Amino acid sequence: MNKLKYILILSLVSIVSFGQERIFDKYDFDSEDYILIGTLGHSDKSGLQDSLSEFYTTNTEILNEFKTEWVFNESSPFYACGYHFFVHICKNGKSIENFAINLYCNMISTSNGYFYFDSEKLRRFAGRLDKPIKKEINFETIEAGRVYLDSILRQKNLIMTLTPDWIKYEGEFEFIYPCGELKKKDFCFENEDEILQNLTIELKNKFPSEIFDLNSSGGSTNELYVTVKSNKTLADQFDLYKLTWKKWKYYKPFLTTWWIKK
Repeated sequence: MNKLKYILILSLVSIVSFGQERIFDKYDFDSEDYILIGTLGHSDKSGLQDSLSEFYTTNTEILNEFKTEWVFNESSPFYACGYHFFVHICKNGKSIENFAINLYCNMISTSNGYFYFDSEKLRRFAGRLDKPIKKEINFETIEAGRVYLDSILRQKNLIMTLTPDWIKYEGEFEFIYPCGELKKKDFCFENEDEILQNLTIELKNKFPSEIFDLNSSGGSTNELYVTVKSNKTLADQFDLYKLTWKKWKYYKPFLTTWWIKK
């Protein structure tokens, strides 16, 4: 093969590979114990969602088929459709990565953006996937919930539990951050990540002994509403910005778990 032709082939391969989303390539299903589980989301009713319901597999052959088949080449715009399924890769009872799928909008959401999703990529596995046992538990206290969760993470038939906020924090409250007198309509939202980073530094300097997590919860042209997950001691001391009507709220210790059917 002459050198020019070889270079052109390599260039073509690079172009084809670039932009592909190979969501399972990082996982070695042959040598490590992973579980794939699909849990139900909320969107318009779907026949495929009804027929599949929640599903899981530990079968290495099927996991490798997912790896081969779930490769996405076409990006998708974001649609405010809601999601029919959340597909998780799990290990040791915890979700380590998840993807959201809407069957009508033909969209899958990944950490690298949104891609076109052909529902046949899921339908072809119908009848080969197992059904998990789902358990929902309320606890009288956060401490009781934390003790229970710690105990089940050592059980081999646990597929997944989504780590609830009450594992780390007692509750949450919300404040209003003024972005300033700005003419640019969407400044707050366009600069949301930077604003939250700066606020995190500000709160750490003011309350160095407190643990917390900040998330945007909407806003207006020049205001950003910020939810603070924390312990009650931070809420009692907080005086940096005006609170919204969502003042302190304790979390209710509630846990959802999925198990392998014995």
